[in-house]
Amino acid sequence: MPDMAESRHTATGFKRTLYNKLSGNWYGTKKQWNAQKAGLALLGAFYFMTLIFMHFTISSDYAQSLIPGWKDSIFPVIYTITSLHMGFGAVLVTLFILRRFGGYDGYIGKSTFWSGSKVMLGITLLWIYHLFAFFITFWYGRLEVEQNIIKYLITDTYAIIFVLNLAFSFALPFAVLIWNPVRRSDWGPALAGGLLIIGGIMFNIRIFVGSANAAPGSHIYDYLFEHVPSPVFPDVWDVFMVIGGLAAGAFVYMLATRLLPVLSLWEVKEGALYQKWGRLHRGEYLILGKPE
Repeated sequence: MPDMAESRHTATGFKRTLYNKLSGNWYGTKKQWNAQKAGLALLGAFYFMTLIFMHFTISSDYAQSLIPGWKDSIFPVIYTITSLHMGFGAVLVTLFILRRFGGYDGYIGKSTFWSGSKVMLGITLLWIYHLFAFFITFWYGRLEVEQNIIKYLITDTYAIIFVLNLAFSFALPFAVLIWNPVRRSDWGPALAGGLLIIGGIMFNIRIFVGSANAAPGSHIYDYLFEHVPSPVFPDVWDVFMVIGGLAAGAFVYMLATRLLPVLSLWEVKEGALYQKWGRLHRGEYLILGKPE
């Protein structure tokens, strides 16, 4: 709202009408700033709660429920972490493109990528931990249904997809992010983010394609997963759907940048007020202030 209120006086045509609608009666009073701060806190909290809940719902209804006998409390967590992986990776890739090719190098510093790389490294380790917990539980359970699920999703039917998923979701990003010089650059975290997006696509292909073809017809209501099916390979239309989905997301984002600011300008200005360069002994360091 603050950005829309500031831009409505200089915009023309449709943009001016849009900014007037979005800014409402914003005039930047102390009461309005306090209300916005509280609103952002509530929105962030409830958005994150809803995000996690929907990930649990999707993974349970569209994956586990389609494989007879698959009961696991760890898998929804893996799916949620994978989604956070892909989302965070997409953010860093987008920021890298804006910084290098969009003219936003003065607004998007390397510290953004450095901070993001630490979070991404932590999520990567969290992902491999939950994958190990999922696998080891079924491995030691030794029930027929558990062994068949492992064969179907990991070691046999979709083994190649699993290896690609493991490489792009853990091995390669971890190999990139463990080096301090790479984490402090802008291209290193963006590279890891791109790898995580590919790994997430492999994960979703392995899980949801496998689940949709595990028990066709009335066999979906069977008590046990007795037979390990053969893999299902994509045709040209499946490839076009994946490419089209990614292209549609990029198109919507680029269309939005034609109407709305890419960055939150008021947050950029506020952040600039809380930092300055200062000397300590022989070094010069960035001093960050805390608003709270």
